[in-house]
Amino acid sequence: RGRDDNRVYVVTDTHDMSEARDVLEGIVASDRADIPAVVQRRQLAQQDRQPPRPQPRCQIPDWFHDLRADAADNYRQAREALDNSMTKRARLVEVVDVAARRIADANTMCAPFNAALEASSDAVKKAEAAQRAAQQRLEQSGLRGRRQARTELAAANESVASTGESLAVAREQAREPYAQRNIARTQIETARDALRSHDILAKWHFLPEHLSAAEARVDALDTWHDWAAGKPVTQDRLVEAVAALHEIAAHEPDNGTPQLADVIHEWAEQHGVELTRPPVQHHRTIETGIEIDL
Repeated sequence: RGRDDNRVYVVTDTHDMSEARDVLEGIVASDRADIPAVVQRRQLAQQDRQPPRPQPRCQIPDWFHDLRADAADNYRQAREALDNSMTKRARLVEVVDVAARRIADANTMCAPFNAALEASSDAVKKAEAAQRAAQQRLEQSGLRGRRQARTELAAANESVASTGESLAVAREQAREPYAQRNIARTQIETARDALRSHDILAKWHFLPEHLSAAEARVDALDTWHDWAAGKPVTQDRLVEAVAALHEIAAHEPDNGTPQLADVIHEWAEQHGVELTRPPVQHHRTIETGIEIDL
């Protein structure tokens, strides 16, 4: 393509002009003359810059997809279990907060009755102390002082009866508020016990740890799939995936994860990539027939 005219040069295996003419006709029929040369060169340059399609590093076995689906299900279950536990705990905390507000309201409601009961109780104690003192004076008095002692004892007895009646009235007035406070106390104790029990059970179930392990399993399998399909995978990511696969294999030696880790180690040895292989652990297992070829 030139600025003033376009020229086409045809190279053929023979000197036959008809062959060159046929090639030229094919070019003219397929090439658009209205596309500027700059655009054409840009399109060709873009085609040259397109990254090559990833070349698989190893075959992906059919059972891998079932293993990945099981890992995804395990992750969803772990996520759901932790979410449910956190939701339940939030409800229990709310119950404790409501019970705490009720006990605070009950204490506020009982405060005036507490003061009245305390004053009445102190009055009874003082009257009883005066009664005992009057009784002692009567017992120790002589004939001349006995009449005065009896009068003082009678007054003390009347004071004890009067203060006792006042205490009884105060107790009756406080009976309903105190009953409400007792109910509030029972409610907050029950709510706190439920929250403590939930936290203990949640700790025993290791829900966050299960979720973290399930997430690591999914990540390891996804990394292995990307690596096997030929996609670029950093060495750090590959190291983490291999470590997770070995961790899974230590507890589930028959699910195929040992083979997934082994094929990465074989590839690493062939390509001079340093990957630490964990100590060999011998398991009593059956032959699974799971093999992966590089």
